Amino acid sequence: MCNISSETNMASQGTAAISPIKQILDISILINLMNEHIETAQPLLDHLKEAVSDYNTKKPYDNVKILGSVGNKLYFPEMMEDGGYCIELDLLIERPSDNLVLPLVQEDPNTKVIVKPVKADIGDKTYVKLEVVGGLPSGIKESDIEDLIVRENNAEGQSLYVLLNSGFKMRTPCLLDQMMNFKLPFRKFRTEEKQHIIGGLVKYTYKCLMDKVFGIRLPWPDVGENWSKRERVWPPKSVVDEVVSEGCHAIPKTKSGETSSDMWKYSFAAAEQIIAHHLTTKQREVFLLVKQLKKKYLERSEPTEGLVMFSGITSYHLKTTFFWLSEKHGPSMFEMDQMKSIEAFFDLLIEFLEKEHCPNYFMPDVNIFERLWEKEEVFLYTKDKSELKKMRISALLKLTKNLRMNLPNYLTSDLLNVMDESHKMENKEKLKEDIMPKGFYERMEEYSKMISTFTEKSPTEATGSCSGNEKDTDCT
Repeated sequence: MCNISSETNMASQGTAAISPIKQILDISILINLMNEHIETAQPLLDHLKEAVSDYNTKKPYDNVKILGSVGNKLYFPEMMEDGGYCIELDLLIERPSDNLVLPLVQEDPNTKVIVKPVKADIGDKTYVKLEVVGGLPSGIKESDIEDLIVRENNAEGQSLYVLLNSGFKMRTPCLLDQMMNFKLPFRKFRTEEKQHIIGGLVKYTYKCLMDKVFGIRLPWPDVGENWSKRERVWPPKSVVDEVVSEGCHAIPKTKSGETSSDMWKYSFAAAEQIIAHHLTTKQREVFLLVKQLKKKYLERSEPTEGLVMFSGITSYHLKTTFFWLSEKHGPSMFEMDQMKSIEAFFDLLIEFLEKEHCPNYFMPDVNIFERLWEKEEVFLYTKDKSELKKMRISALLKLTKNLRMNLPNYLTSDLLNVMDESHKMENKEKLKEDIMPKGFYERMEEYSKMISTFTEKSPTEATGSCSGNEKDTDCT
């Protein structure tokens, strides 16, 4: 049985009120309260969506999509200690592969190319190279775009031009930041506190955690052919056809452990959004409750006694598991009994954890648990990363099984006020002070000397700081 503490915050019109007791609630009551919180925050979300939508009129070559929980309509309000909202905005800045205007300092519609994905030859089909079809635009020299395009030889010895991800990372348009008065052109940053005024009155105070990524829209890839053709209960064929017609994206990302800057990673985040928009109300409610349970009870684990750290599980893993569950059972299961639906969700998640394999929803042979702790060096330098991974999966599995066995006791009123651990981060130093348990780094150093899994090098000396449970790009 979970412990129920004595205080909870309840959000109302952008400020926090205090309720004296945390209570175990009936699932229907809890879901109704969650819906009230979502409805309260909706005008603020609409305001932010309108601001992002206006960007598309400012620059003709970009199309900005809000992805993530806000764009997927799977957002539950997170309240900061001062009563303001913390809102994560995942922005995809896309350009089409068949009419790709190069992001030069002085952009010109004549500097456009056509690109197509080609095999990256690294043994991972989620990564590709993007070949420039038909050569460079007229009047453009290789020296003009050496950080965007490079000439290479393929496996057959043929010369071809490919896009460099490094150049696109650096030149991701930042006009959006200027428009919304965000001064930092980095991919991830938190804005200063802002106000949303309605009718002359301050109705909301908020901060935005921005995550921007550039993406090149591609036709639906061969690696996703299995998804489009497999038998399923849900989503219906019309939704599958819509997903395929919209295609996927290539984002500028190099595979972990590789150094080449000519790799791009397939992203199906926009496809996931189309599917998420076709969730029924009951499905959506179940998923939101699962997310809150994860934030409250599965964020940290204890791989070995006394060593508490981030568990590594993200909303991306939850969403993938949820899509698999929905595909098998369809919306009817959620309509009949939401409690049993949540139990079924955790049963499936436990199955994936026991197998140490959570299949990518679009490429099932790809295990998204492989990257579950890709950056575990943030916490520990290890002699055997596979051993550390097993320890952490085992710890997370124990937590998940306990939650599943005692689920009614975890349906508490404080789920309405829980915040994702990574969203508490103002900067790296604050993360060390406020989020990591007291004495965490000192204990890590001691464990590194005592247990053969760990090296003797102090992770605080090796990294200088801890960046926390970093977000997987696929969560966008």
